[in-house]
Amino acid sequence: MEENKEFDNKKLKELIEKSKDLMKDYLSRDSSELNILNIIGKAADEHNHSKILNILFTKIHTKNGRDSFLTLFLKKLGVENIDEDEFSVEREYRCDPYGQMDFKIENENLCIVLEIKIYAKDGPKQLRRYEEYCLENKKDYRIFYLTLDRHKPSKQSIEGFENENKLECISFKEYILPWLEDCLNLVKDEEIKASFILQYISTLKNLIEEDKYKMAGLIEKTEDARAIAFLYGIGERIEKNKKVLEYIHFDNSIEDYYIEKTSGVPSIYFLLEKFEKDEKIYYFNFGIEVIKDGLIGCLGFYEYYEKNNENNYDWIKYEEMKNIDSYFFEKWDKKVRQLNRKDLKTFNAKWFYLLDSQRKKIYFNDISPSSRTLDLIDNVDREVEYLSKYITENIIEKLFNN
Repeated sequence: MEENKEFDNKKLKELIEKSKDLMKDYLSRDSSELNILNIIGKAADEHNHSKILNILFTKIHTKNGRDSFLTLFLKKLGVENIDEDEFSVEREYRCDPYGQMDFKIENENLCIVLEIKIYAKDGPKQLRRYEEYCLENKKDYRIFYLTLDRHKPSKQSIEGFENENKLECISFKEYILPWLEDCLNLVKDEEIKASFILQYISTLKNLIEEDKYKMAGLIEKTEDARAIAFLYGIGERIEKNKKVLEYIHFDNSIEDYYIEKTSGVPSIYFLLEKFEKDEKIYYFNFGIEVIKDGLIGCLGFYEYYEKNNENNYDWIKYEEMKNIDSYFFEKWDKKVRQLNRKDLKTFNAKWFYLLDSQRKKIYFNDISPSSRTLDLIDNVDREVEYLSKYITENIIEKLFNN
């Protein structure tokens, strides 16, 4: 068991170094992340992409009457003999019992189905149901499966598909971006229209780049490269403290290390005291969690249980521990209050922001050029050493000395 742990630690350290190099490369590229959808966290929402495409297909017209954006799009798909006035565009077209298509683009003789997938999974027989709709309408059809990387649909989505030559996988990079560049050329002298298209181009480039790094870099999301280095480094140092009963870092596999547990965020925990009552096991613990706007420390109570041969730890709402055992609650609540932290907030636990050596919040998902991310990556060891010492001296040791 010890040998496996040593292997995992070695592998994890290699991952951290690769992740740091990867993030430097990612952050040094052109700033395609500076677009509105990315900034408000909506870049991966497929509904937003269908809304934008619908505007481009139906709402924007060129001044000189040349090819419309829809005409250019159909040409990109290889549709011949296009008379745009004959084509109707319907977004999120509901066709019960066959489902809801992202787009149905149709004329008298041809039905084109466009299905957009960013990160969502396929529905059961989803594309097969769309084919059934087309066959029912007794006209020629083509179904396009649009993704970031041109991957194939799942087997369950195309189960029973009759004519595979009618299904084509296309990517945003190879089809949508070149089409948008063509559209941009048509409106390059119209500032607002051109700006709209440029924003969408920026959104797609950022998504494509992020997906490439995700596939190549062994990380779930780009910010995990930073989070995993911090969590592992802090945990490795603090677990040596004799007052820590157990250090939970999900070391069954590298991927599990930063798994999203019931808290919904990557996290590690240090169990400080065990308490048993009515054949149940409880712990008081200090945890470190990565949330959207920083790194936080959490003080509170866990219930431990086994399920499917796995160890599970669930937060108990802070005040509820009083009903389970008032002595255990009051003992640790008093210690927490004696920390005299004016910044404590309450959710399931008492929590506060952990700050870096410059007394600033630590952001793992800020990739703007003005952020301190590059400095953070270059100085992971320094910041981890600072935080580990701070947590040990100002949290764990003080709790036991109170």
